[in-house]
Amino acid sequence: MQPAVDILQDKDVFALTDKGDHELHRTGTALSPTELEVLVLVDGRASVADVVRHARGLERQVVLAALHRLVTGGFVASKAQVHADVIDAGDFFESKLSPAVGNDSGAHAEADQTHSGLQQQGYYVRISRRARTVRVPTAGRKITVLAVDDDPDVAKLLGTYLGFEGMEARIATNRAQIVAGLRQAPPPDLVLLDVMLPDVDGFEVLARMRQHPALKSVPVIMLTARATREAVLKGLHGGADGYVTKPFEVESLIQAVRVVLGLSTEASSNPFGSEQDEMDADYRRKLPARLDRIEKRQRDLAAGIAPAGGLEELQRELHSIAGSAKMFGLPAASEAARAAEAFLEPFNAGGNTPVAGDWAAFKVLLERLRRAAS
Repeated sequence: MQPAVDILQDKDVFALTDKGDHELHRTGTALSPTELEVLVLVDGRASVADVVRHARGLERQVVLAALHRLVTGGFVASKAQVHADVIDAGDFFESKLSPAVGNDSGAHAEADQTHSGLQQQGYYVRISRRARTVRVPTAGRKITVLAVDDDPDVAKLLGTYLGFEGMEARIATNRAQIVAGLRQAPPPDLVLLDVMLPDVDGFEVLARMRQHPALKSVPVIMLTARATREAVLKGLHGGADGYVTKPFEVESLIQAVRVVLGLSTEASSNPFGSEQDEMDADYRRKLPARLDRIEKRQRDLAAGIAPAGGLEELQRELHSIAGSAKMFGLPAASEAARAAEAFLEPFNAGGNTPVAGDWAAFKVLLERLRRAAS
């Protein structure tokens, strides 16, 4: 009998079903690491050959076997069978013209387009892997979570909710605080790790933890306001136990925390409505001052008097608001900040400086953000 995986053809294209989309947004995926990676790569555009090529470090037969299990499990289906691609991250693998014979420039162009496609924004996931064992609470010892986020308001929010769950929260917003939080005894039972931090990359922190004898087994859930397939795969390859995109519902994140730690996922009975209202009001009070700083930095950059790295700092501040405003009751501000951040992305990526016309267009986006924040 012909092996099931041999039925898959290189040119076949698969897309996520509703079940597959749900698997990327559930707390406690039952998929194996290989199946999860292949599921992330399936986008309704990539052929089987594309998925095999970009499943890093996995042999062809292993990828095909995982893809076949996803098909038989109902997580993915032929593109023709799926009427709507629920998660559409843009042109992951675009159609390309065949290069002229003897000219390898087309191959380079294909590689560039593929890399660009992986970096498309708008990919939202909430992945959390179940703990291998069920954790039994120890009398007299609280579970400790190190919550790392570049936005102090988000870090405070996470700390408050973790406290409602009876956990001890350590808060960190930069490299020095992360180091202190990891060194403090006892070591944290879990780390919630923001990807974009002011003075260190979250993936670097993850890599160093996985190399450290005392920290390599500590579960890590990555948090980010800007998700791409490339970033999600990087986190999973780096040993992350979960990946959650911002803005998120804090209750859902707490559920993911409990799943990764092997705790009961029963909803907490602690009331937190009034606390949330107070944090929302505090965030709204402080937001105008943040926007004042953003607008001043933009004026300094346009005038050529901003310090080195000013454009990157400007994008980082917008990134922070994009990931946090919705969590404090300002969804329109999150979207407006995301649009302004996306405007700056190609300039930072290419090392270019916006000119007068660019700044005029950017100021329109800032005005939209200001209105959304009021």
